[in-house]
Parts: sequence; structure tokens; C-alpha cells
Amino acid sequence: MAFCKKCGTEIADDAVICPGGIGFDINCGVRLMRTNLNKEDITANVNELADKLFKNVPSGVGTTSDIKFTEETFDEVLKDGLEWLVKNNYAWEEDLKHCEENGKL
Repeated sequence: MAFCKKCGTEIADDAVICPGGIGFDINCGVRLMRTNLNKEDITANVNELADKLFKNVPSGVGTTSDIKFTEETFDEVLKDGLEWLVKNNYAWEEDLKHCEENGKL
């Protein structure tokens, strides 16, 4: 059976979330967030969680962020990838082992 979905869509059921709908093969920016929350934690707070995600995670064309980079800093981020984020407290060391290519291509 064939089906269609829009780009960036994940596939989920009660047991698993599959982020492989698009993105992992070409590093296009689709990411999976790992958490220790269970289904009940999320279901009980889904509206608040969605609001906070939309407020704190820039998405779409023309969005802004509280994080401001100089051109030099941006070059460092491009060169060092996730290691720069860890060093500057935007990510955790353990994130490196859960990110494709350890966060740097």
C-alpha cells in the first residue's frame, strides 16, 4: 500500500516514532528530540509543550532567535558543528553520540 505525506513528517504509533520520513540521509535539518518523557507526561501537557516548543525553537522562513551570531561565530559553528554547541552550553556532550556524524559533516 502506498501513501503520501508532506516533507518533514514522522511516522508514529503507540510503540515507536520513526524520524526517517525525510531528512536523515541528506542532513536537511529534520531532527528528533530525545527525552525521558513518557506518553502520559506528554498527553497531560500537550498544549503547553507545543506552545513552548514553538516559542523556543525557530522554524520556517524569516523566523528569529534570541541567539545572535557574528559572522566569525557563524563560521565557527559551521566548522565545528555540534562540538561548538556543546562547548557553548547549547547542547550536552552526550548529544554527540545521538547525532548523525557526531554533529559534524
